[in-house]
Amino acid sequence: MVNKEELGLIRVSKPSKPAIFLRDIAKITLNPSPENNQKFKTSGVESLILFADPREGGNIKNMADQTMAELKKIESQWPQDIQYKVLVNPSEFINNSIEGVVREVFLAALLAVVVLFVLLEVLRML
Repeated sequence: MVNKEELGLIRVSKPSKPAIFLRDIAKITLNPSPENNQKFKTSGVESLILFADPREGGNIKNMADQTMAELKKIESQWPQDIQYKVLVNPSEFINNSIEGVVREVFLAALLAVVVLFVLLEVLRML
């Protein structure tokens, strides 16, 4: 079983660049629970899953955006054989939800105007 110190020593920068280790960019915690002793695979290759949790009372969208920005910044320093996939990005969900609400508000306003004009036209005919 891998321990916390070994995970912290995983190099995430290219050999030609200054050394950046996982412990330098992340707080590493292990869940010692026996029922959580799972191995994750992506396309048949053993994978490491990283979770980012916001501070208590923190802004989830800002945390997600900052995490993605940091990943983009250091991605060019990783060895070529290291890849990452974002499984869940709460920022995308929040952005999509806001876009949906704005779209529905404009649609409701348009329908209200149409109904108002139809009602006024009916009243004018009377």
